[in-house]
Amino acid sequence: MSEKAKAAIANADAHLNDAGLPTYSELVAALRAMAEAGKPILADLPNLSPELKAQKAYGAYIGARDILGKLDAA
Repeated sequence: MSEKAKAAIANADAHLNDAGLPTYSELVAALRAMAEAGKPILADLPNLSPELKAQKAYGAYIGARDILGKLDAA
């Protein structure tokens, strides 16, 4: 990641933190955790069938992986 991109992220983090919102860095960390685990919080709901849990977990993994790919390429 370029120094310009790192500075922009630090600036965005500061503004979001001041506004009481999740920072860019926190969101990226959450996406990385989702991609690593391959399991979203929704998959833990007790009323979902095992098949639906697996579909939601896989969908979360694919979505997180794609977003992280775009962020890492920037």
